[in-house]
Amino acid sequence: MVDAVMKKGRVIHSSFFMMRVLPAPGPFRMAAISPVKAAHKAVDRNKMRRRVYAAVSVGKLKEGFHVALIARQTVLEADHSSLKADIEALFVKAGLLR
Repeated sequence: MVDAVMKKGRVIHSSFFMMRVLPAPGPFRMAAISPVKAAHKAVDRNKMRRRVYAAVSVGKLKEGFHVALIARQTVLEADHSSLKADIEALFVKAGLLR
């Protein structure tokens, strides 16, 4: 799933993330990616992924899309409410909200 999204997905940028979206049959699927370039320590990369998954509310999203959220380094310093607002703004830009 992630390979296809990274190669063929449409790119949308925000201050905390780069998001790639690919229409696909089936349920909504999402991957949170934290590159080594953004956080060198595995502890920080895992923290970034956990924060992304905690901020996403899947219940409001349309079916039939695969999404990859690539976190930037600023995610580590951001608070939960700003992360949630940024992710929701990305989903609105992409037309993923119901």
